[in-house]
Amino acid sequence: MHPGYTVHFNHSRKVWKHVRVLREKGDYSGDEWHWSELLWQLDGQMLEMKQKQNTDFITSIMPLFETISVDENHIRDLVDKHYGLKLGTLLKSSQNNTYLATKSEDGTETKFIVRATPDPKNERLPAIQLEIALLNDLYSQGLTVCPPIKNHASQYHVVSDTPTGPLIVVVFQHALGSPVDFLSWRWLHEKKFAVSLGRWMAKFHQLSRQFCQKNPQLLKDARPWTALHDGVLKEVPVTEEDQKLSQSPQSYGLIHGDVNVSNFFFDEDTDTVHMFDWDQLQTCWYGYDLSAPIWTSVACKEGGNPLDSTQAVPNCDPQVYTDWFLEGYEENGEKMDREHLKRMIGLRRQLYKRFSARAMIELPEDHPMAAFCRHMDSWLGKEE
Repeated sequence: MHPGYTVHFNHSRKVWKHVRVLREKGDYSGDEWHWSELLWQLDGQMLEMKQKQNTDFITSIMPLFETISVDENHIRDLVDKHYGLKLGTLLKSSQNNTYLATKSEDGTETKFIVRATPDPKNERLPAIQLEIALLNDLYSQGLTVCPPIKNHASQYHVVSDTPTGPLIVVVFQHALGSPVDFLSWRWLHEKKFAVSLGRWMAKFHQLSRQFCQKNPQLLKDARPWTALHDGVLKEVPVTEEDQKLSQSPQSYGLIHGDVNVSNFFFDEDTDTVHMFDWDQLQTCWYGYDLSAPIWTSVACKEGGNPLDSTQAVPNCDPQVYTDWFLEGYEENGEKMDREHLKRMIGLRRQLYKRFSARAMIELPEDHPMAAFCRHMDSWLGKEE
């Protein structure tokens, strides 16, 4: 990382693509001002640079994967003091730190999920409060989500001051059912998985519309789709048809944003989806929400196994998967225009294309996401 430069410029594809090539060749250790001239010529934009003393500045631009260290012992104490829970395994560390937690009573152990969110800029709490309100509303109306639980003070979150700024802790019920094994391909090959997910999303979108209508003030704290992932989609053109749909509460509202196999459990006794991981909650087209699971099937067909690029995915038919999924979505009255959905899948393609291109600049080789992003970039990066 180059601590000696502050760089402000538009992340256009041509700049990132050229810099990535140079990075792969190891050709970024020469005269620092060579970079200023190069990027100026490529993008025609002003660069503000503050020189200190280092030559490897490319990986200093890491907003996609910014991870702020937290004191796990402090989180353990907070969870014990405010919830009476025992902090367990760290499940994921990114912009949030997610842990398993447990509580034992009368010989029975109950699992919970703890999410600790560093907030050094004091800007995350309103969006988290919106998420809490939405999940409580969805759960109260019978949707299978993992709602937050109250602490000893009957609050749904705890804010603690730390040396790096506020830390926001929320504890959620643990999902029912079982994880879906991605590499078993059952989610792709067995109709019940796709139909059940479609049904769940139809009910969620119905309830989301109602929530948005009832809570216009809370919606002001929702992030728009153009703001997520450091705004990688901000400059993607939107058709006139979709611009009009963005003004319709029927077509545009609060969405989960990241519906994929790793973000829900499946109860095979009831064929029910239990959704979690709502930290990409955003305002966007409901069709874009539907594009996430469909895109996974498309990516497996076109790009191969994302976890092993040397292997094709067996019997992968995105059209069959989409038909099953929409059968579940539309069986109780929801409708989705097929042309609009195609455009939303195209928008999802742009997300992965632009995200993975940026990731190849930012990520160290040993990052947990590096192999996946490399796979996506090697495939999507060839497209114009």
